[in-house]
This record gives sequence, C-alpha cells and structure tokens, in this order.
Amino acid sequence: MKRRASEGFDQNGNHEGTHDIIVGGVAGGASCAARLRRLDEKVEILMVERGPYVSYANCGLPYHVGGVIEKESSLLVADANTFRSQFAVDVSRNASGRSAAGCAVPDAVTRHAAGKKGGE
Repeated sequence: MKRRASEGFDQNGNHEGTHDIIVGGVAGGASCAARLRRLDEKVEILMVERGPYVSYANCGLPYHVGGVIEKESSLLVADANTFRSQFAVDVSRNASGRSAAGCAVPDAVTRHAAGKKGGE
C-alpha cells in the first residue's frame, strides 16, 4: 500500500523518522504493532499496555474460567521481551496513555505502579 508523502511518509511509502505510540496491547494493539513493523522496519514503535500482559489468547478465557484450561499462563501468547526481540517494539506495561487532539503523546504516559507521568 502506497502512502502519500504529505502523510509523513516518503515517496516509497516508508515513515520518515516517525515514532508511533500504540495505546493498548492484547488483541488490537499487539496486532497493530506487529503489522506496523511488517510495513516499516525503521519506524520506532512504543506499545503502552495498562495491564501486565501484552498479548494473550482472549478466545481461551471462557475455558480458563470454566476450568478446562487450569493455568492462566497457558493463555499468554507473547510477552514484552518477545515484542522487543522479534518485532523491535518497545513495550510499557502497567501504564496507560491518553490522547491529545486524537494523537497519543509521549508525555501522556502514566506508569501505574510508580504513579509517575512522563515518556520513557
């Protein structure tokens, strides 16, 4: 898919030194981060996830609750280290992001465990 240079992309459809922040992991955010990496190997990606898990099998939750899948860890698909090593995606867990004018901004990341605000 070709993108216009006026949208922050060069004429080959690659990002021009951009930094993308994905607010939310698990289903949508993790898929988005992996897809973005496949589209552009040079873009810097930060995925901000409110909880401790970056990616898990949502479809298995009823089986876990019903006792068919006993260990919660069996539902984990990928952790933060997997995203760093396989997709070169930085991950901020136990944090949340807010948007400003429709765009996530780095100084709007809140680390829940530390209660601090600021970019990483």
